[in-house]
Amino acid sequence: MQLPFYRRVTEEDLSDAPKGAWKGKLLYAINLFMQQIITGLTNNLTPEQNCIAQTKTFNLIGSSTPSKNVYSFATTYVYKPLGRDVLAIQPTDGSSPIFTVAPYVSWGYVNGAFNVLGIAGLTDNVPYTITIRVWWPGVVN
Repeated sequence: MQLPFYRRVTEEDLSDAPKGAWKGKLLYAINLFMQQIITGLTNNLTPEQNCIAQTKTFNLIGSSTPSKNVYSFATTYVYKPLGRDVLAIQPTDGSSPIFTVAPYVSWGYVNGAFNVLGIAGLTDNVPYTITIRVWWPGVVN
């Protein structure tokens, strides 16, 4: 992603807009927002820093029986996740990374642990590296 060319909006940029005190308040909010975006993008902001998310990579030996492809880990947040994204499922033994069935991850959450209950679409005895991202709903006061 390329950073914005303009880093600040000034009152001179809005010289043809109607007069009033609203300009200063609007420009303050816009410039503050732009500064935060530029700072975040300049420092390689990650989904974990920008969202309520946790990314986990793990290894397992695949099975064509989904319920044998299980994994569990402690979560960063102590309330129920909203969902998960499968970022990558890669065989690590040189096997073809082309799946004949789309992999699907079934999951559950109990007492601060994210549980992969099964992964469909894997091949027997093939080692995999799997990366998933777990998302939580935003905290609203």
